Amino acid sequence: MSNLSNDQNAFKQTVKEYVTLDKKIAEAEKTIKILKTRKEMLYNNVFRYMVNHQIKELNLPGGEKIKTYTRKSRPGVTKAWVSDRLHSYCSTNHLNYEELYDFIYDPTHRPQVEKQSIKKMKAKKAKK
Repeated sequence: MSNLSNDQNAFKQTVKEYVTLDKKIAEAEKTIKILKTRKEMLYNNVFRYMVNHQIKELNLPGGEKIKTYTRKSRPGVTKAWVSDRLHSYCSTNHLNYEELYDFIYDPTHRPQVEKQSIKKMKAKKAKK
């Protein structure tokens, strides 16, 4: 019987530590969010200043640099874009658009993944 109570006590301690760490992480994430917001504001100020004054490179202590550069990227592939492209391709090649679209987007053809986990739920506030 004492083995069962030891298991229960160990479980209770594990849950307490889990909840404590969860609270600490939530507090740290709030702090990080504030820091990231401030960093983003400063980034925008530095970027605008460098662009407005045509500064390509800014030397920092320790040999580090801040450089302006242009990055090229393409937008992500969306369902609407795929639909548009399929419709265009099918109309020029005389293919059945709806059949091909259903073949790609029918959820029964995709695997369904299930994952079990735990989630800490906040206590619901009583209605007044």
